[in-house]
Amino acid sequence: MTAEEYLQRFDDDGYGSGLEERCKYATRQVFSMSQEDRLVKYIKKCSNMNYGLTFEQIKVLVYDYAKMLPNCNYPQSWNSKKKADTDWQYSFMIRNSTLALRKPESTSLARGLGFSKVKVEEFFTNYKNVLERYQFTPDRIFNLDETGVTTVLRPPRVVAPKGKKQIGLIASAERGELVTCVGVISATGNALPPVYIFPRVRNIDDYLENGPALSAAFGNKSGWMTGDLFIKTLEHIVKHTSCNKENKILLLMDNHESHTTLAAILYARENGIVLLSFPPHTSHKLQPLDVGVYGPFKGKCAVSLNDWMSNNPGKTVSVKHIARITKKPYLEAFTPSNITNAFEKTGIWPHNSSPFNDEDFDATLVYNDHGQQSKTERVSEEQLNRESEEPNLYGDTNMSNKIAEKDFRNQPSTSKEAVILPVPVQDGEQTKLSKPYILSPEAVRPLPKVKKEIKTVGRRPKANQGKSRIYTETPEKIRLEEIEEIKMEKQKQKSDRQKRKLKRSSKNIESPSCSDFVKIKKIKQVKRKVLLDSSSSESSNSDFECSSDSDVNLSFGSLQEDDNIEISSFILVKFVSQGSALHYIGCVQSTVSENSYQVKYLRRRDLYQEAVTAAAAAPRSPLPASSIVGRIRPPAAPYDAGIALPPPGAGTPLPPSHVCTPLPPAAAHARTWCRL
Repeated sequence: MTAEEYLQRFDDDGYGSGLEERCKYATRQVFSMSQEDRLVKYIKKCSNMNYGLTFEQIKVLVYDYAKMLPNCNYPQSWNSKKKADTDWQYSFMIRNSTLALRKPESTSLARGLGFSKVKVEEFFTNYKNVLERYQFTPDRIFNLDETGVTTVLRPPRVVAPKGKKQIGLIASAERGELVTCVGVISATGNALPPVYIFPRVRNIDDYLENGPALSAAFGNKSGWMTGDLFIKTLEHIVKHTSCNKENKILLLMDNHESHTTLAAILYARENGIVLLSFPPHTSHKLQPLDVGVYGPFKGKCAVSLNDWMSNNPGKTVSVKHIARITKKPYLEAFTPSNITNAFEKTGIWPHNSSPFNDEDFDATLVYNDHGQQSKTERVSEEQLNRESEEPNLYGDTNMSNKIAEKDFRNQPSTSKEAVILPVPVQDGEQTKLSKPYILSPEAVRPLPKVKKEIKTVGRRPKANQGKSRIYTETPEKIRLEEIEEIKMEKQKQKSDRQKRKLKRSSKNIESPSCSDFVKIKKIKQVKRKVLLDSSSSESSNSDFECSSDSDVNLSFGSLQEDDNIEISSFILVKFVSQGSALHYIGCVQSTVSENSYQVKYLRRRDLYQEAVTAAAAAPRSPLPASSIVGRIRPPAAPYDAGIALPPPGAGTPLPPSHVCTPLPPAAAHARTWCRL
């Protein structure tokens, strides 16, 4: 037996990876091999749960763990900083070559907790049923997904002087505009021409200049995928795959709300497209485009964008350059090797129902149904037998009695007791020791646990809610139709409520307030006083103050029905429309005949309403003498009767002869008139 085989035999790991490094850097080692292995497993566990530890967190964890272990000879310098030294960290990383410092990718809480074994098994069950029913070959299996490309991307690495703290790289703007790029790939390694969705609504086809061949372009105000644009994308797929009801294709996609509209489902059923969705928040590991294609595509887009900026100094990138910039990255990233490897890694083709191991589902372990956090790790008897270096507590009866009297689960971190801690259990009158526990780093820093709350509040059903679905199946179609009916009913109720609200508000506007009533009452009093005044007494004629901004005082003479109508005379005209009488003030321009006149009408500004109005139904010229009520005194200030205002809803202004203002019946001449 060689020395290496001997060390491997007694190694607690059971495997000899990194054996030379361990022996070389094991001098004056703080922890034993088994203790350090538990520390490594704990760090890996946290990383798999998406709660990875930094170097500083590991140093604090190691210091607290060393204080808890009995007879652990850690350096005294750790006590001053309350954490391990950098030298120990360096040696620890070399001894354990399976660990490395990595930059994590930000993962949302919903995505981290949504990738569960139950959802993955449900998807592969639906996928297997579809394959068996339609007998799809790999050239008829497609994956569709959208990704965003902006005019400002993350800059690539550049060569710069060593030691310089800040390196700049020119960009078009602080933030870029979004263009959605839709990729469609097949299990044989082929890719359909991409679809671009621009944040524009005009001249969309011009933006595809020098872009990928046969690509399509659509547009809306936001640049995001919508239900209507998804139907156009399906038309693009039908065009390039020639699918129909006799030659169907399988389209794998996420369950975004734009993909699950009833119109899109009906179009897919009519054109031989079977739609199968991934479970929510699992596309980062189940979708081939996300797994093996879009990563290289985004990196190459950043390089291509930087090349364009270097070749066009002083210019900015706009959305019309996106198709040209992404052409080369598209050809380099959407390669057969990348596509086939992505389908194989996700288990879609070749079909593999269990492409993931248990570590891939560790992120769901943060849910603890019992809401309790365990500080110790139960070990099997086989592991305990291999702990030959650990002291045996059961050989000494006095020690067992001491353990029975004291609960070691609440030991302080400075305890010097043994590592294996039996827990006393009351069994009638006798106290027995339960199965032993081994202290692990979880005793110092428990794994993240949350209590999963069950929401009892009912929510409205969604078309894409909950799980993987075959949307083109008849039960799903019926379910979507019911959801659409509920949605339309709610929209109708909402519109009815808005109409009733607008009706109430309009009534409140039409009914004048108390202050308006006071103003109207004062105006009526002034009108009544003017009617009673005699035309012979000019001093009794009231002067009215204009409410316009110029504050011009205007005065009118009394009504004289027997006066002769002459040119430039001011007259009061009565016009009957739809059973109501309206009065106007006009100025005679010329005499057409003995009983008809050409008249221009004045505009008005109400005392209690700051709004200039124009009558839509004015008396047309020439004016018959029967419509003239009488002659009135001209205003004291100059007037303007020739400015035309268009009536409400009119396309062109009325001629000056039709510009008028309705007066209220009874004492219409008492209205205050002003020059506009």
